[in-house]
Amino acid sequence: MSITRSMFKKSQKEQQQKQTQQKQTQQKQQTLNNIVIATHGIDFIDASIEWRKNKVKKESCVFEYISI
Repeated sequence: MSITRSMFKKSQKEQQQKQTQQKQTQQKQQTLNNIVIATHGIDFIDASIEWRKNKVKKESCVFEYISI
């Protein structure tokens, strides 16, 4: 089946819309991250990663968190 000009244009338009939507989502996420860091002075993503690193699994599937 050959692609018609209108099908090609429609495909291009859909791709552009997806790219625009992805950019907007990334910008919103970055803005939210900046707000959180600016208002609290804490990077919660890094803090969450550190917190998970300090998790130790004990007997009976109980977790203990090492505080520094």
